Amino acid sequence: MFGYNNGVIAGVLVLPSFVHTFHLPTPGTPAYNTIIENIVSLLQIGGLLGAMATFPGMKYWGRKVALAISAAIYTVGAVVQVCSPFFGRFCMKDLV
Repeated sequence: MFGYNNGVIAGVLVLPSFVHTFHLPTPGTPAYNTIIENIVSLLQIGGLLGAMATFPGMKYWGRKVALAISAAIYTVGAVVQVCSPFFGRFCMKDLV
């Protein structure tokens, strides 16, 4: 999922509508770069924590059930991110 997530977030971060919707600073400024770095970092941390949390579930419930639970959590996080009107909620999805 790391490659997929990085590809998706890279495409979203350069959209003018994304910058306008969340009232981000002008692209290319240090403030904008800091925000973008934080978004990508949260995404990576969320992916790492999700992978680490799935492993014990696989040992306990089995591979299929654990992956189904992980997919459900991922789906909920994606819906929250798509429906987020605020930048804070958008970033919180990355940890889900």
